[in-house]
Amino acid sequence: MDDLSNETRTGLNNMSLEDIAMQCAEETQKYFQRKNDVTDYCFELMRHALQIEDTEAFTHLYRNYESLVRRWVYSHPRFSGTGEPAEYFVSAAFTSFYFAVRGSKFERFASLAQLLQYLKRCVHTSVAQHFRGIEPTDLLPLDDRSPISTTENFSNFADIWDRINELLPDDIDRILAHCVFSQNLKPSQIIEMHPHWDSARKVSVHLQRIRRILRQDEALRLLLGIEDD
Repeated sequence: MDDLSNETRTGLNNMSLEDIAMQCAEETQKYFQRKNDVTDYCFELMRHALQIEDTEAFTHLYRNYESLVRRWVYSHPRFSGTGEPAEYFVSAAFTSFYFAVRGSKFERFASLAQLLQYLKRCVHTSVAQHFRGIEPTDLLPLDDRSPISTTENFSNFADIWDRINELLPDDIDRILAHCVFSQNLKPSQIIEMHPHWDSARKVSVHLQRIRRILRQDEALRLLLGIEDD
């Protein structure tokens, strides 16, 4: 953890999360304008979001650093060849970052600079993984009632994901599909990661609509080897 004085630590402990987030936003602006190198409030926001696993704190964290992560995505030399919107990789990077750093794993990081460096690595990893394609074992069932075996050797899994992206032109739909079918996240985990959804029920309803779209596509069913009912 950052080397904070007892006075600073006491002050942070007595502040509301909203005030910490507001001060972090100001710190961030000054930091990137090279007007200040103090990052106490932002490190504390990270601690709330990741070590304490406070959902509201992670929402603030996401909003504060989203533009920075987006710039990292755009600056990646292979991003233009992905054919995906930047938000797709912003989402993937924050998701990987959260599950890699949360809880006791947060103690491995002694400063905000280290945390941001790791977040940047998550961006590069998310883009690199796109070109490796989705592993067959990562493609989850499209229909909970008659699940597809995730151990089946889908030799055409890249074509499968391309077809899913074609069927879901809306960026939010594609992000949700990626969270569920590729990253195997539950609705409760998704709302922790993405401020767009504020309840697990809304995620579930949204996902039911996506599953319906995908199940009805004959081309996708053929790629997955699903026989007609």
